Amino acid sequence: MEHEMAKGTDREVMKSGLANFGRVVVNDFGKELEYSFVAAEKKWSTNEKNNTPANTTTATIQIENKTDYGLLTVLFDDTSGKILNVNKLDLKQPIPDMTVFWLVGIIFLCVPVFNIYVIRLVSKSNLRKKWLKYIAIFLLNIPSIVYLAEGSFTFKALYFQLMCGISFTLLGYANSTWAIGVPLGGIYWLWKLKRKRGIIEETQTIAPSSIPGSNILDLDTSKIE
Repeated sequence: MEHEMAKGTDREVMKSGLANFGRVVVNDFGKELEYSFVAAEKKWSTNEKNNTPANTTTATIQIENKTDYGLLTVLFDDTSGKILNVNKLDLKQPIPDMTVFWLVGIIFLCVPVFNIYVIRLVSKSNLRKKWLKYIAIFLLNIPSIVYLAEGSFTFKALYFQLMCGISFTLLGYANSTWAIGVPLGGIYWLWKLKRKRGIIEETQTIAPSSIPGSNILDLDTSKIE
């Protein structure tokens, strides 16, 4: 191998190590395995120990049998494409029911649907500076509720969902998530529009003749922002 990490490495030792690694995987998961690519990454950090070695890429591979799954990390040489190192993460979990994961996603879609509904109400109103209202609805989705494919919910108080209140990742069983933010922007502007409509309806119920010198047509409700 040409990479600096492989210089001085004995091929026989490497073959023996890979054979031992294969036996460990077989002992944990059996011989009938499926492999799927999860992600590839390069890390840059002020702490050199956390950096990905130069000219290499770390790939995460999911392995699974009929009941359990685990993860491998594989370090590739960018130039030759050869494997420099393989590690098995200390993870063996039952395969989650992805049907539940997708059902939760359908429920979570209620948040962007609500935000889009409020955006339409804003667009049809006579509010001024509508673009500011749109930005608030798109961005003010906090705190967040996150659902993991393994079947657990987490609550993150300072975690924004910027794209209309929802985000989604599909990175194997261990890292697939749905996340929604509480649509504070949408709730606020829906309340403002309902309040404005209530003021208009209340005003219209007052007979013009009961207010000397007044004309209902002269009321300017557009100033309610």
